[in-house]
Amino acid sequence: MICPKCGNEFGEGRFCSNCGAPRANANPTNPVNPPAPNSNKMKTCKSCGQLIAKSAKKCPNCGAKNPQPVYKKWWFWLIILIFLFIIIGAAGSGDNDTSSDSGSSTTKSAGVIDTTKSKENDLGQYSVEILNARMTSTYDNKPAIVVTYKFTNNTNDTPTAFFTAFDDEVYQNDVGLNSAYFLRDGDPYNSDNSTKAIKKGASIEVEQAYELNDSKTEIVVEVKELWSFSDKVVSKTFKF
Repeated sequence: MICPKCGNEFGEGRFCSNCGAPRANANPTNPVNPPAPNSNKMKTCKSCGQLIAKSAKKCPNCGAKNPQPVYKKWWFWLIILIFLFIIIGAAGSGDNDTSSDSGSSTTKSAGVIDTTKSKENDLGQYSVEILNARMTSTYDNKPAIVVTYKFTNNTNDTPTAFFTAFDDEVYQNDVGLNSAYFLRDGDPYNSDNSTKAIKKGASIEVEQAYELNDSKTEIVVEVKELWSFSDKVVSKTFKF
């Protein structure tokens, strides 16, 4: 018999096994053997043997629960996602370890950077070494300091400049110092190298000038990556 509401086989019982619509003149006390399912939307109830829809939560004839396939459970896909994240994370970690090892051996054989210093001064794809600091003054005779950095492009194939790779800060008494742009006449300060891009494997010395709050308090120089979630900082303290 065809259900007049949904058009599927009605099955036995007082209600349509697919949509639950009532059927007149039903005789639930004399059930007959149900026909075999002939639709991919139908299945046989394991409790009463009547035809029901695969998507039905309960059998409309006996009320028994209709268990859904495990792949339709929300927790099944949650477990799959967790396993995928674990696999992807493990693969990414392995690639990073391989890249780091190959980069260290290349740097050491080339003799550009000492391997021990490289580990301490590496910031992402670059390394920076704080070489020295010297006292000077600005054009209006305020105390200033010039810090010299050694900037190396370790692995980045894109030529990069110091000022686009790093965030450099200098502190006195935990207070940041402003950059000094104009020094006294005759000072051999060279500010151009901070904007010069260098290719992979190249190094350049960069000078940055800062206005001091006084000429006696020690300074702390800190450098970190400009675009990174890493908390690693290369730092050095200078006393006068």
